[in-house]
Amino acid sequence: MSGEDSRWAELQEENARLKAEISALREALAHGDEALATSEIKLRIAYLATIQALVRAIEAKDPYTVGHSEMVANVAVAVARQLGMDEGERERLRIAATLMNVGKIGVPKQVLVKEGALDAAERVVLERHVGIGTQILDPVIYPWDIATLIFQSHERLDGSGYPKGLQGDAIEFDARVIGLSDTFVAMIADRGHRQARDESEVLEYFYEQAGKAFDEACVAALVQVLKGDEDLRAEIDRFTATTLNSAQE
Repeated sequence: MSGEDSRWAELQEENARLKAEISALREALAHGDEALATSEIKLRIAYLATIQALVRAIEAKDPYTVGHSEMVANVAVAVARQLGMDEGERERLRIAATLMNVGKIGVPKQVLVKEGALDAAERVVLERHVGIGTQILDPVIYPWDIATLIFQSHERLDGSGYPKGLQGDAIEFDARVIGLSDTFVAMIADRGHRQARDESEVLEYFYEQAGKAFDEACVAALVQVLKGDEDLRAEIDRFTATTLNSAQE
C-alpha cells in the first residue's frame, strides 16, 4: 500500500469512528442527557480536525486544489455580504465552501491531475466527489445543514449541473452562491487542461449565464464586489499569482 493510500485508509477509519461516536451522542442527547453537551463540543472539534486533515490530503493529491476552497470561501462570503445576508448565513457559506471538495479524497489521483480534458467515464468518476463529500460531512453537528450545500454546489438553475440536475428553486440560494463562487475561482486559475482566463472574459461568461445557469442576483453581487471590495481584490491577486507560480514550476 502506498503512503497516500495508507493515509486515506487511516482517515477513513478515524472518520468512521467519529461518526459512530457522534451517532451515539445524538441518541443520548435525544433522551435528555444534557451533561453530554461538553462531549458534543469535543467531538465536533475532533471531527472538524479530521475533515481538515482530509482537505490537506486532497491538496497533496491534487496541486490544483491548493488554496482553491479557501478562495471560494472568500468570494462566497463577500458575495453574501453584498447580498445582505446575515453573519450566520455567511458563516455557513464559509464552512461549506471550505469543505466543498473534501469528497475528492475518494477520486483517483490520475483523474484529478490529468493533463487535458476528461473523457465521459472520467467525468462520471470526478462527479462522484459530491456524494462522497456529503457522506463525510453528514454527521457533523452544526447549527446549519452543511451537507446539502455541498451536495447542491454543482447544480445549475437550468438543470445542466450535477449530481441530480436540479433546477430553479429546487437549489438552495446558498448553494447558488457557492456554485457561482466556485466557478469564478476555477476559471481564473490555471488547470491541467487549460490556462487561466482573463477576468474580463470570465465576467462576460457570467453576464451571458445570468438567469440561466447562475442566479442573476448572485452574478450582480459578484460584479459589485470585484469592483469595490479591496480586500477581496488583494486576496484574488495573491491567489492567481500563487496558481501561476505553481503552474510554472
